[in-house]
Amino acid sequence: MEKRVAQQPRPWLLPALLLGAVVGSALQLQQPALWRAGTYGGVLVAAIAMALGALTATRMRARANAWMSFAPLAIAFAAGGLALFALGGLRSADYLGDALAPQLEGRDIRVTGMVAAMPQSNEAGTRLRLDVESALLQGAPVQLPPRIEVAWYGGAFRDAAGVADLQRPPPALRAGERWDLTVRLKAPHGLRNPHGFDLMSISGLHITLFAWLAALAVRALWRRSTRLCLRAPAQSVALAAGVLLAAGYALFSGWGVPAQRTVIMLAAIALLQLSGRRWPWPQVWLLACAAVVVADPWALAQAGFWLSFVAVGVLFATNSIAGGAHGSSGGGHFRSLLREQWVVTLALTPLGVLLFGQVSLVGFAANLVAIPWVTLVVTLLALGGVLWAPLWSLAALALQPLAALLQWLAQWPWAVVFLPVAPLWAGVAAVAGGALLATRLPWRLRLLALPLLWPLLAWQPARPAAGQFELLAADIGQGNAVLVRTATHTLLYDAGPRFSRESDAGHRVLVPLLRALGERVDVLMLSHRDIDHTGGAAAVLAQQPQAELTGSIEADHALQALRPVKPCLQGQRW
Repeated sequence: MEKRVAQQPRPWLLPALLLGAVVGSALQLQQPALWRAGTYGGVLVAAIAMALGALTATRMRARANAWMSFAPLAIAFAAGGLALFALGGLRSADYLGDALAPQLEGRDIRVTGMVAAMPQSNEAGTRLRLDVESALLQGAPVQLPPRIEVAWYGGAFRDAAGVADLQRPPPALRAGERWDLTVRLKAPHGLRNPHGFDLMSISGLHITLFAWLAALAVRALWRRSTRLCLRAPAQSVALAAGVLLAAGYALFSGWGVPAQRTVIMLAAIALLQLSGRRWPWPQVWLLACAAVVVADPWALAQAGFWLSFVAVGVLFATNSIAGGAHGSSGGGHFRSLLREQWVVTLALTPLGVLLFGQVSLVGFAANLVAIPWVTLVVTLLALGGVLWAPLWSLAALALQPLAALLQWLAQWPWAVVFLPVAPLWAGVAAVAGGALLATRLPWRLRLLALPLLWPLLAWQPARPAAGQFELLAADIGQGNAVLVRTATHTLLYDAGPRFSRESDAGHRVLVPLLRALGERVDVLMLSHRDIDHTGGAAAVLAQQPQAELTGSIEADHALQALRPVKPCLQGQRW
């Protein structure tokens, strides 16, 4: 009698589905224009059909050829990709429907709304998020996005024409208050931060620590009851409670994007453990990554997503703590911390160059101090403040020496090195090289990472040929900013407007552009004094100390204090 053995589903079927979901979401983000909702719906139906086909294929005996054994994996990968491609497109179309209409930009609109989060105040004014309830333009109702960001400035500010406007300082604002305001809105634009760099990376760490402490407390309390332990294991209850309490804590603290990402990852890994499955680390890492992408497809466009997951993946792959490689003594823990930070630095440095065009040479030392200090001192004091309020004051005091140290490190010469932005292939190769360099392989194999790193670190954008020039008009809105490049020289004609008390075209556009191109400006020429032509000049001059400043600027202009302005005279040549 023939004995039939039931075939089990392939263990890599779900990872293939998850990997396809991440790839499909990434491809959707590259679409130059959105399709119609019906088209995305059709793609989603096809994805569901393919997923069912993959499940069916796993139950068939693949006797025909070897290709059939990989067919379910390919179908699952395609199904996951098409599903997230369609869902991302549908969600993007839905969000696009709430976008600010172009004809409403810069208009005086009367808005009634509720302060949705804790306002943030500084010397320039207050920033707040407002949930819009109604909006009027010249007495007629208009449609605005459901939530807007409002900057309320106070004091003197010069507009684009240079006219000083004395603005009333904003009052004290609180979350939950309802306000009636006249605002001028503009659509948001994606911008790179040109003057900041990460000295320490602790995104979501305090939420993870809160989940761990909550789980310990719940497990200790649960074990005190025999009846409760008979109903459910203390370890499982503590795991679920830790995630739920961490989610509540993240919601209470504002539910920011890093907090959301952390809670989703914790929930995915907790569900995997509660199911009794034990996956290899690449599958666990992929599960957490896919869970975040399913909840927020636009996370793939955020630098924090890639920094977090590359760091976690490299730590998974090079884990030496689990094996007790450094011992359990104090010195062993310090060596483990030292090696972990060194591994993360090696892996993330190429990624930082790819994403930001910069390398922090003091980041390793800063992280080595900041991460344990914030984790073991500041965060624990802040959490303890929920039970005893004076601990919050101690947490604030504990941050002061750390802030002083970070500021001191940031002032070092060459604390940050800026590099030209290389093409994507060079960045991907360098990230792979950084990961290879961080592994525990023999050094003769790890040295193979150096050729992978070289194209990114040594990249130089092409310049015009001798006798030719290149003219680039920067998109700075109102005003003017034109970059002229020759084979050996660079001139910047005008520096764009000042947008507000806190931002201008120099910080937001021109400085990142010059760094991305690796440019050394020889001459900054200002056509006239209007703020929409000179608003970004101070930022450009600070980033380009060798640049000569020339133009029609009066002797008492504020820029004269930064650098002497040479007047434009007949007969001058450049």
